[in-house]
Amino acid sequence: MDWQGLTPPEHQMQDQMAFALAVRDGSAPPYEKEMLTASGERIPLGITLLRYDDQKILGYVQDLRAYKAQQQVLRDEGHRLRGLVADRTTDLLTFVAFTEAASQTNDLGELAQLAMDTIATVLPGSVAVLYERQPDRWGLQHYTDGLEENLREELLRHGLPLDAPAVAAVERTRETIFLDGSGIAAQGIPHTEAFQAIAAYPLIQQDVVSHTLGIILAPGVQWDDGSKAVITAIGRSFSLLYDRVSTAQQLALKNEEAERRARALEAFVRFTTTVASTTDLEVLARTASATLRDAVRDAQMGFYLVREDTARPLFFSENMPPASIEAWQIGITLHTPLLQAALTRTGTLFADPHLHQDWSPDPEILSIRVYRQDGQPYAIFTTTTTQDHWTAEDKAIITSVGDGLGVALERLSSLAQLARQAERLEQTNAELQISNQELEAFSYSASHDLRTPVRHIQGFGELARQALERGQLDKLPHFLQVMREASGRMNAMIDAMLMLSRIGRARFEVQPISLRKIVVQAQQDAQQEFPDRAVLWHSAELPIVQADPTTLQQALTNLLSNALKYQDGSRTAEIWIEVDERPTEVVVSVRDNGVGFNPEYANQLFGAFQRLHRQEEFEGTGIGLATVRRIIMRHGGRIWAKSSVGQGATFTFTLPK
Repeated sequence: MDWQGLTPPEHQMQDQMAFALAVRDGSAPPYEKEMLTASGERIPLGITLLRYDDQKILGYVQDLRAYKAQQQVLRDEGHRLRGLVADRTTDLLTFVAFTEAASQTNDLGELAQLAMDTIATVLPGSVAVLYERQPDRWGLQHYTDGLEENLREELLRHGLPLDAPAVAAVERTRETIFLDGSGIAAQGIPHTEAFQAIAAYPLIQQDVVSHTLGIILAPGVQWDDGSKAVITAIGRSFSLLYDRVSTAQQLALKNEEAERRARALEAFVRFTTTVASTTDLEVLARTASATLRDAVRDAQMGFYLVREDTARPLFFSENMPPASIEAWQIGITLHTPLLQAALTRTGTLFADPHLHQDWSPDPEILSIRVYRQDGQPYAIFTTTTTQDHWTAEDKAIITSVGDGLGVALERLSSLAQLARQAERLEQTNAELQISNQELEAFSYSASHDLRTPVRHIQGFGELARQALERGQLDKLPHFLQVMREASGRMNAMIDAMLMLSRIGRARFEVQPISLRKIVVQAQQDAQQEFPDRAVLWHSAELPIVQADPTTLQQALTNLLSNALKYQDGSRTAEIWIEVDERPTEVVVSVRDNGVGFNPEYANQLFGAFQRLHRQEEFEGTGIGLATVRRIIMRHGGRIWAKSSVGQGATFTFTLPK
């Protein structure tokens, strides 16, 4: 045997070393090499060399071809098993990651997406979808990337029919099903012709199949025991986690509902307390609004006051969207069909979205409560919500608060009416007191003031008679002049008394009038009465006031005439007309630079026939300021005077707005 010739070159050095060891030590360690056949084929061999004698080496040769083939098989299987272990390790890590991430979320949508993403990772190229059981179909709720566009649009628009064989079987058996091409074709679902393997896993909530998890494998991939186990494991974990999240959400909703009910109860208590204690319309309405905001989910309120045929907003709740506020800020005509419907009811109208498109462009549900005063609508309370319907509880709460607000507004109206009656009674009592004072003045005048000119007439008449008897005709003109003057004063006093008495009985009609127009006419009348008096008039911007034009003209003419009359003649008269507009009244002052009066006697100025100056100093009947006071009080105002001797006087009165 040509040992060296049959040994490939790369093994010859190995042979030389083994032979050397065998010669020296008697044997060489076994080793492997290849040798060539006559055809050039390489054969794996196991070699053992022993020294036979000093000239020969004995060699044992073993054919290793079968052994080497078995080793290759073992290596290939080991590689395959390591790949499987790596894949399963990756799947396990993915599943662990899904479980950890899922345990940290309380959002059902996020949980579903995590489960489907996990499936897509574990089964590369697959697509996962989640359907929700609806009354008329299985609606597509979530899906992973890769869902074919036409199929996605079909599922989003129409979902799966309830009688589709696969989902119907899942709902009936509550078990996972795995389908191949023929089973998929039997479903009759458009755009699924290319699918080769799908599965459906049921999610059971409260003993019903609420969702179905669908899996579509990548083209060319079929179901095997491993992939089925993955789907079953992920589906089971997803179902348990879904149940946990769903339970947590339900618990959160119950806690939220309990908190909302507690807030609603507190709000009702505040509302009841406010209703019983306040007399402010806006405070009542805002408290009712706050009560509903706490008691009805997503409630938004508006409160309107009716003016003629339009309801104008008094306020909106703080959570009202700016777009809605802008749309409703201009007011709402009472002729809209929805308000017409509300006006025919005695309680709260709960409206469907299609009924109020002419009021609001948003399809919100709405409630309207109309409040009336003396049979006429004067306030409207509205409630809207972004929910899709009113619950029975919502309606009960809104009706209850609306009724409570109605009772409060009726009480408020009654209190306002009582206040007006009390005010009128107080004014009537004040007028009666003044009338009594004037009656006493009339009595005094009849017994004293009117008798004075009568005594003058009688006395000088007797003197005239005696002069005639004595023939003293030259004295008669003086006596007759005194009698004429006395009768003239008596006639003026009687006219003044009649004028004062007519003020309380004259027609009285309050209306918007120009104060400047009244003042200009009064200035002209005063200057006509005292044409020889030089006067400078000063007046600011004069507003429109609410008053009876005839009597106010009379009052201002009296005041300006007095200001011009009570001057000492040493300087030009100056008279100022000033106005102070306040929230509820207009304050008018007439100030002059005349002789003034002693402030100690200011209270006597407005009494009938009360005078602070002698007739010889300033003529008059003493009835003018009494007339002014009666006119101002009949308007519901007040009048007072301030002065110092020689420093002029200021007369001030008010007119309610």
